Amino acid sequence: MIADADVLRRLEWPELTALVAERARTPMGREAAAQLVPLDALEQVVRRHDQVAELRAHRREHGGLPLGEVADPRPALAALEVRDRTLPGEAIYDLVHLAVVAREVQDALRRLDPERFPALGAAWARFPDLSGPVDAIWGRIRPGGELEDDASPDLARLRREIRALSGQLSRTLEELVRREWPGPVLRDRFVTIRNDRFVVPVRSDTPRRFEGIVHGHSASEKTLFVEPIETVEINNRLVRTREEERQEVDRILRRYTDALRAVRDDLALTADVLGEIDLLGAIAELADDEDAVRPELDPDGGLVLRAARHPLLERALRTAEPPRAIVPLDVDLPRDLHGLVISGPNAGGKTVALKTIGLLVLMAHAGLPVPAAAARFPAFSRVFADIGDEQSLAGSLSTFASHVRNLAAMVRRARPPALCLIDEIGTGTDPAEGAALGMAVLEHLLGRGVHVVATTHHQAIKAWAYRHDATLNAACEFDERTMRPTYRLIPGLAGASIGLTMAEQLGLDPDVVADARRRLDPGGADAVRALDELRELARDLERQREALTAQRRALREERERLERRFAEREQARRREWERRVAEMVDAFRADAERALRGIEDRRLRRQLDLERARQERALREKFSEEARAARRREPPPADWRPAPGAAVHVVPLGRDGVLTALDGTRAEVRLGRSTFTVAASDLRPAGGGTAPAPARPAGPTLPEGVSAELAVREVPAELHLIGLRVDEAVPRLERYLDEAALSGRREVRVVHGFGTGRLRKAVREALAAHPAVRAWRDGAPAEGGAGATVVELEEVT
Repeated sequence: MIADADVLRRLEWPELTALVAERARTPMGREAAAQLVPLDALEQVVRRHDQVAELRAHRREHGGLPLGEVADPRPALAALEVRDRTLPGEAIYDLVHLAVVAREVQDALRRLDPERFPALGAAWARFPDLSGPVDAIWGRIRPGGELEDDASPDLARLRREIRALSGQLSRTLEELVRREWPGPVLRDRFVTIRNDRFVVPVRSDTPRRFEGIVHGHSASEKTLFVEPIETVEINNRLVRTREEERQEVDRILRRYTDALRAVRDDLALTADVLGEIDLLGAIAELADDEDAVRPELDPDGGLVLRAARHPLLERALRTAEPPRAIVPLDVDLPRDLHGLVISGPNAGGKTVALKTIGLLVLMAHAGLPVPAAAARFPAFSRVFADIGDEQSLAGSLSTFASHVRNLAAMVRRARPPALCLIDEIGTGTDPAEGAALGMAVLEHLLGRGVHVVATTHHQAIKAWAYRHDATLNAACEFDERTMRPTYRLIPGLAGASIGLTMAEQLGLDPDVVADARRRLDPGGADAVRALDELRELARDLERQREALTAQRRALREERERLERRFAEREQARRREWERRVAEMVDAFRADAERALRGIEDRRLRRQLDLERARQERALREKFSEEARAARRREPPPADWRPAPGAAVHVVPLGRDGVLTALDGTRAEVRLGRSTFTVAASDLRPAGGGTAPAPARPAGPTLPEGVSAELAVREVPAELHLIGLRVDEAVPRLERYLDEAALSGRREVRVVHGFGTGRLRKAVREALAAHPAVRAWRDGAPAEGGAGATVVELEEVT
């Protein structure tokens, strides 16, 4: 789409991009936001919408990408283009920090599921590999540009020497001050620095000789700053060492600069990619803040807006004192209608509606979600706008001449699929001529197939719009009782300008207003009366529509209330029965355990325990089918609309999973590592479905739609006994075999190792005595060979 700078300014595009820039975290992102314009190709628009939609989903689930503040890299990148120029430490840190932030973003993008985030998942590959210089520099330089001690072995050695000399110097001076104070020599008990040398304040009139080098005096010349002779050599060595340190720092900075200069182009690309990602994140954040939706762009579709809001006006009203709510805009221009004529009183919202449509069209074609409940636009190739008064005294340009110049450009250059926005068409000249000109321009543009949205006060243009097959009238509603606009746009009606009514309400002499009414053209007056009758009829229809809408809303709320009440009653029944079943199961197990404790024979005891497990498994399977049938009979919540990524319960399988795709009546659900295709009608919200619990055979039968749950033990497929003594290993093996059999495993592996063979022999003896063991064998080479025994268990059915 093409929209020149004047059109962008008239539609307040710079103010909109400023909202995006406020949410950017990097200088590159803020600059990209300032340069944001509608995109040329529809493919680019769709790709950006895809990326923004995925980032919004990522923000909801993970909080967004780890994109932190970075310094503007452009000055440092420009300095790298100068040969032999060494960057200061702070600039080096900023460039490396940029690469580190980019690497964190790259890692976050690489971890995305490519099936759920296809537009973002491949973005990490756009970052160049900067691991070499980054790993060599990062951690060896501080944010302020100061090098860490470990930047080089020589730097570490020099700084150790500086610390040692400084400590020696401090101790010498402290001892000197302690020795000379109190006394006639020192003026004060402190140590200071003059000419990079440590000195003490000595009285200029001291009666006793104090050996040292004078480096200055106070303003009153009563104090001399003297470097004591005892510290001269230490100071000399300290100065020399610090100079060596400075030279070493310069050498390291040159080395770091050369390393960054070698990858300058990659650093510039990294900054660009990071700026693009930051821009997408800022757009996503603005969309979330504005509760915006992704618009549909259909080359052959109509222009539809549901509850659309002008983002700048909404922000201004929200921050006003007192805050006010914006009145949303609804527009429905079918594909066979290309013209919309908006009329109504002054300050009634005509220009706001025009700007809202224009700005949201620009946003949609720039890849930005639009603040609305729903939006659909044709894929426009260009936008023209004639909005506002652009008269120029210096250029001898009147209001009318300014409008005509803009209209001439539209007539000359607008071709479908283009959108022309015209505010107060035909204004600024003789009303009859202006109306005639406006109708001619509209007819010409619509005849080409161009979309046009225009505002007007001219009765002739309103009447023309009623007659034109491709044009729809729309009125900005005005409450004549309160003399205030409602800012609602009513389709199918022409709005009244009510200039005379407003003049009377605002205090103009009634006789003057009456005289003005008498002077109205009879034909025009008849047209006004006819339009008033149409508006009143439309108001009656609107009131009926609102009453029906309220009635439908009340019926829907009553139905939802009854459904909630039914669901709560069913849940209460289910919870009560589950409690009763749990009590029965506990009693069943307690009775069985008491009976087992009375049996001395271990083999018989285990056989009975396995029989008890068989009965529990049979009951569990019986109640599982009842539970699935009950879940199948229960309808999903009325307001439940599963979307990809939602946690769902698959009724026929009795398992919870994640919905990955939904296509009409079929759904794809990921259960563990596998994906299943099931009927969409078999899905319920996750968390509601539970595996049923067994009950005592003599207990009451389950009511229809009620189930209970018993946890199924998860037993590993192998047991490691290496390192245990025989008396420790055998009881553990017996417990493991019991649990494995009860859990339904048919084959397990016991790892005992080679060793002396005692543990292997004890394992085989225990296997021979266990009632759940059908057979065993040495492990295959891939299973551990003779160091492991593979055990086949009896089936518990």
